[in-house]
Amino acid sequence: MTTFWLFVGFFLSLMVLSYLVGDNPMFRLAIYLFIGVTAGYLAVMIIYQIILPKLVLPIKWGGEYFLWSLVPWALSIMLVTRLFPKVSRLGNIPLAYLVGVSSAVIISGALMGTLATQVFSVINLFDLDRQTQGAFWSLVEGVYVLFGTVSTLLYFQFFAPKESPGKPNRLGKWIKVLRFIGQIFLSMTLGALFAGAYLTALMAMITRINELGYVFWMIFSR
Repeated sequence: MTTFWLFVGFFLSLMVLSYLVGDNPMFRLAIYLFIGVTAGYLAVMIIYQIILPKLVLPIKWGGEYFLWSLVPWALSIMLVTRLFPKVSRLGNIPLAYLVGVSSAVIISGALMGTLATQVFSVINLFDLDRQTQGAFWSLVEGVYVLFGTVSTLLYFQFFAPKESPGKPNRLGKWIKVLRFIGQIFLSMTLGALFAGAYLTALMAMITRINELGYVFWMIFSR
């Protein structure tokens, strides 16, 4: 049975790789199979991990909180009404609830999970008593991280102080320099992220090619 699925994966891989010679029915068939299997998998996951445990099972039939357990059902039905123009206004209530909760989660996550973490990480680098390495190199690392953070944040500001009559705008020049350095830091970060994504895709392709080579070896070695 394992050999069977190995050959199935082999032919599907060839069907996808056939796109190298142009769009063709075999490639489209493989894409349709992929989309169909993915949609079916997501549907099963939604039913068994969201609808049943979070919508059906929490209902307390005849219990003290029976009416409260029906609130998710009411919101879900009101959200479905967005599909019908005549009663679509009823869907604004659950939609507003979803947008509000999602915004609160995203904002709190960005503040506590990203911004606060970044601030405390920079502060900890200047706490020389907590550093296991040399104090000098810890201070150098802290200055480097702080400078990179500040210059990157300055890159996203689009205002400049007003020039006084007869005086050059020196602060604006320094901001331009820092913004340019921040752009370098940002380019390095995006380059590293792109390189990581590219290497991940390349490793996946190498793994697939190795499996194809193994199937070829099984076929022609007999």
